Amino acid sequence: MKRIESEVDMLSALPEPLLHHIMSFLSFQEFVSSSVLCKRWMQAWRTFPELEYVDRIHHRTRRGRVMKCFEKILLKRHMDMISICKFRIHMCFLSCHQASFVDRCLCYAIGSHVKELELSLERGYKLPQLVLCSKSIEVLQLVGCKLEAHCDMKLPSLRKLTLYRVYADGRVIEKLVAGSPLIEYLKIDFCHGVKSLELSNVNKLSKIKVYGGGFSRELKQLDVNALNVHSISLSQLSGPCEINIAPCKSLKRLKLRRLVIRDEWLCNEMLKLPLLEYLSIMHCNKLESIKISRPSLKELLITECSNLVEVNMVTSNLSRFKYSGDVISFLFNDLALSQVDLNLHSENIDDQWYAKYTELLAKFHQCSKVFYLRSNTGENVIIPRESRQILRPPLFGVKHLDFTVTKGDKDFRIAELVDGLLWISPHAETISIQYEFTYLDNFSFQFTYKNRLICEGETPYCCESLPVSCWQDCLKEVKIEHKAFRGSTNVKSCSFKDEDILAKIDGLCRYNP
Repeated sequence: MKRIESEVDMLSALPEPLLHHIMSFLSFQEFVSSSVLCKRWMQAWRTFPELEYVDRIHHRTRRGRVMKCFEKILLKRHMDMISICKFRIHMCFLSCHQASFVDRCLCYAIGSHVKELELSLERGYKLPQLVLCSKSIEVLQLVGCKLEAHCDMKLPSLRKLTLYRVYADGRVIEKLVAGSPLIEYLKIDFCHGVKSLELSNVNKLSKIKVYGGGFSRELKQLDVNALNVHSISLSQLSGPCEINIAPCKSLKRLKLRRLVIRDEWLCNEMLKLPLLEYLSIMHCNKLESIKISRPSLKELLITECSNLVEVNMVTSNLSRFKYSGDVISFLFNDLALSQVDLNLHSENIDDQWYAKYTELLAKFHQCSKVFYLRSNTGENVIIPRESRQILRPPLFGVKHLDFTVTKGDKDFRIAELVDGLLWISPHAETISIQYEFTYLDNFSFQFTYKNRLICEGETPYCCESLPVSCWQDCLKEVKIEHKAFRGSTNVKSCSFKDEDILAKIDGLCRYNP
């Protein structure tokens, strides 16, 4: 018994900041269970800067006791004028009794000058007006809930606002943002009731995210007139929506995903954004011919725009380009890219497709020496033998090639991938093959050759019709390194002479953790 008391005394001797750190790993229910440890523990909880109530209790009587204890601590803090840095309530189902409990908790938290408030409640819960006129709240995250217009909606300290699955009229959001002069970050995600939204006269606002879902077809008009905003992300506005972001003259980053936008709109908006540096376009299937004329642009990402047939890039300062989709026409001049990331694929792969594929790789190779190739299955890098006899390897001279297989729909031997990649990039010094669908298994191959590019002496019979010698006849040694998802590393190396090289590579790549 004395030993137990001694151990409890050791807990009491810990400084309050360390006790607070231990408490940060506990839920309120766990605190209730441990509150009998010692008085010092209870005293430290009363000054803990973060309070969270997550309703995971199914037993009605026990839930009532925990709610009563939580409310008692909040009231005590309010009366003792102890401030709260972060306050969170998460409840999946709200009875009238529980809604009243939330109302009282919010009253005490606002009275304790809470700085960060997060509420995750049912959509029918009406947020009290006192929350929307708090002078202390700096971060407000609302999940569920319902916002209604009030005469006084002013949050003078608010810097970050996140609305998810919230029901609110667009005018309510506009009034709330207008009453927050210090707001820097705004995210509206899967909300309902918003038919039009105009964000203007918000001098501090720098980052905006508007994601569709529930209101993607309700929203008909979006106007953003924020001179200092530098990042806008728009996603899943699947219905026809008039979007105006041209007044955002300081915009540097723009993400467009699953939007009903057309070529003319995109071209016109680009001309009005003089400082744009980053542009990402994903799954915008109404686009057919994109023209990007923006000298300031440094990064361009185009992903899975199914009807796209042409991209014209007038971007002299572009350094990074990423594209995923079918082989299309690319027009550009004087590009000096530091990195190219391509995932070229099609439902109909034939000899003609492979010819266009290698031609496009060669075109980008002329303006970039760093290449990342991706494939959903691995099929696009296994060029048929017949095509190899007439096509020129597109990445001739590339020393380091990274290849990623994103899906496991087809099972190609790793030796087949190595053979295909070494044809695409003859005499590459290193090749990396990563499987994303198997917890990021990564194989790295380091090659050394007898000779460079053209074998000395007589040309081998198998290479007579090729523009460069095939890698099998020049390979001297390969070193293989395997990194598994568990973080372990397995390194194997072997020198080749007359063995079956591909079979040997397959053998070396078998890994048993």
